[in-house]
This record gives sequence, C-alpha cells and structure tokens, in this order.
Amino acid sequence: MLTAEVYCLSEVDLAPECAEVRERMRSKFDPSTVDTRIPIDDWARWSLVLQWVKGATSILDIGTAHGTFINSLALARAAERIVGVDIRDYSLYSELYPGFERLIVDAEELPFADNEFDTVTCMEVIEHLPDGKMEKVIANLRRVAARRLLISVPFCEGLPLYKGHAQQFTSQRINSLFPRASFSLFVKQKKGGVPWLIIDELQEPV
Repeated sequence: MLTAEVYCLSEVDLAPECAEVRERMRSKFDPSTVDTRIPIDDWARWSLVLQWVKGATSILDIGTAHGTFINSLALARAAERIVGVDIRDYSLYSELYPGFERLIVDAEELPFADNEFDTVTCMEVIEHLPDGKMEKVIANLRRVAARRLLISVPFCEGLPLYKGHAQQFTSQRINSLFPRASFSLFVKQKKGGVPWLIIDELQEPV
C-alpha cells in the first residue's frame, strides 16, 4: 500500500507567478493553442510545487518543455540559482523572465557535480523513458540533488498506456523505486484523468 496526501486540483488557486506566466504565454501565442497544450491542471500542479520549493538555495528543473514552470520559478525568485534541462526545444518555449539558464542535454548525462543543486524537480518525464534508462536517470537525479528530489508521474495508469509513455507506476513499483519518499496525489479536474503522484525524497547526507 501507498500512503499519500490528496490534493484536488480543482480546489487549487494558481500561484500568482504561474497565473502571470500563463497570461503572458496566452498573449504571446494563440490562447487556444496554449490552453490545449498546457491544460489548467498543469498550472495547478506547478502552483503547488512552486510553493514547496521556494527558499531552496538552488533548483534544477528536469524537463522544462515550454518553459512554464522554470519561468514561474524565476518570477518568484524561488532560488538564488535556477537551471533547467530538456532533451530538445519545444514550439512554445519562451524565456519570459531573467534569472535562469537552460541547457539542451539528456538527463542521463547531466554535466553537473555531485550534490550541485539543493533541490531537483522532474515532472512528467520518467514515464517516457524505457527500462534501464529510467533507472539511470533516477540515479543521476539523486546524484546531483544535495537535499531534495521531487518527481511526478502518472499514477496507476491503465493499459494500454498513453501514447509516448513507456512506464506504468503502481503502488508496488513506486515503493520499490522510492522506498524513502513521501507522496502526494494530485487529482485532476478532467473527469477520468489519470492522477499525478508527487514523489518527495529527501536525500541522505553523503
């Protein structure tokens, strides 16, 4: 069994920083395109995680995609150093605010020292990775995270998996991969939507 604190995203107020980034993106691009590619549930998820990571000395965000969360981190001045990583560019990616840097690099090959970042976030990434690579990426995230690692995955997704997903995360598998973590379950507004599980792992001192 897995014990998790449950959040209903329909009841989450967007963080001011996330709300501002969303409006700026909807002004820069076609609003319907932004709303389709970046649903409101995503903004609610980022709003919660943003509050959790504020005050970190440094943050590494894996999987920046369109730049939504990392721009929100920069606007909030959530940390003294903010770095984002993704394996490719995205069509809506924008650098709306100063205060962060982004690298195009594979998460398996992060060019950072051990314990270089206070906090590492990795949302909606590892479910896309095949067996073997996923485990290597998780190990690499733990390597560069000095204090805290936050990962989100779709929880108990039914078969067949969503297009592009290579992993299914059940309670048993989550407990096996993350035996020391605590968990939060984010229930989506969309009826029938697969919930997100937030894995919150404090790193052991080296």
